[in-house]
Amino acid sequence: MKEIPEIKLAMVGTTFEACKLIGFNFADETVGKRSKSGGQPDISALAQTSAFPACTKEMTFYSQIDPVGDDACLADIGMACVFDCFETESFIQ
Repeated sequence: MKEIPEIKLAMVGTTFEACKLIGFNFADETVGKRSKSGGQPDISALAQTSAFPACTKEMTFYSQIDPVGDDACLADIGMACVFDCFETESFIQ
């Protein structure tokens, strides 16, 4: 399995409306700041996802995207994670 070094990603609004959307009033201070490519997923259960369900090829953790704010939140402050085998498939969880 290929491993990508961790690269932190910052949420930066490019318009006034986008800047107003960033941030949380009631979530832990780390929420909204966990987006990254490479390294290991911050949610330990996701680190166990190492094979693509359809073909069982070993997958590499590629990135995680944290929600940006209270008004643009994924479910209960969840993250979108991407795994890839770099051959045929990507798997978004």
